[in-house]
Amino acid sequence: MLTSSSVSSLNTLSPSCYRTSAGINVTLTGVNLGRNDDITHVFFNGTLAAPVYDENNTLIAPIYSQSSSRVIVALPASSAVGDTVVMISSTFMGNTTSSSSSMFLYSTGTGGVITGAVPSTGPNAGGNVVTINGEFIGSGTDITSVTICGVSTSLVSQNRNRVVVITGGPKTGVCTVVVSSTCVGTSLGFYMYRYNQRTLLAVVMHYCLVLLFLS
Repeated sequence: MLTSSSVSSLNTLSPSCYRTSAGINVTLTGVNLGRNDDITHVFFNGTLAAPVYDENNTLIAPIYSQSSSRVIVALPASSAVGDTVVMISSTFMGNTTSSSSSMFLYSTGTGGVITGAVPSTGPNAGGNVVTINGEFIGSGTDITSVTICGVSTSLVSQNRNRVVVITGGPKTGVCTVVVSSTCVGTSLGFYMYRYNQRTLLAVVMHYCLVLLFLS
């Protein structure tokens, strides 16, 4: 039985990332968020969820639907980019705040900031494991591709501020890193990585193999 002393928690938001413009519906799920009908407000970084109007343009409430475990609201516009604290206010349960500000991310859609690649150099042939660091370069799960010098890489792992890849090849030169995220957009890191030139030994071995094949 739900009582005012019951423990409440906000566990997930879907989607977990969206542009700073308002309008999309966000579903919040958790435990003991309210008593099915007494949730009055939902705040995103202190900003009230966008108001909801009926077909006659009459204000209904800032909440589309609610239960003790789920609330659907319209996302408010935001001028702030980054992690967002979400709070649900219930007459009976009081305030339930997201356990982590990383549950929801506001994005401009114009990309994040890439701060570096570790290691910053690697072999011409590729196959190097590289960690690309930055700020808000993805939502945590939505980075779809990373290229270095225009060469596709293999994704290993990712979060909002880091993606680990395996470089492709062959390639030489100092390169731009491009990280593509569905929500955040395209992040660029200029001259962040260098493909090493082929060694003299590698060149000699290559030509020896060519001559062997032709003989």
